[in-house]
Amino acid sequence: MNLLDVLGWTGTIIVVGSYVAMRAGKIKQEGTFYELCNVLGPLMIAVDAWFHQLYSVVALQAVWATATALTWRQNSLDATAKQEHRHDL
Repeated sequence: MNLLDVLGWTGTIIVVGSYVAMRAGKIKQEGTFYELCNVLGPLMIAVDAWFHQLYSVVALQAVWATATALTWRQNSLDATAKQEHRHDL
């Protein structure tokens, strides 16, 4: 097993582990940790897949990480707007 394989397996463990922890109620789905895991894990898997020329896996992981990052950003903006609205009242 080389370093890229370790990277890919680590990413897989991060994604699956965070999902299991979220479903078990150990972490919040809306929490920063879960979102971070769902950005970093797929990117790690994608790097390994790229070097193994598994481009469909790269595409899937890129979409997953991008969708998570965009949702995370939107949720952060919504939370900021709610806080600003509370101060205006």
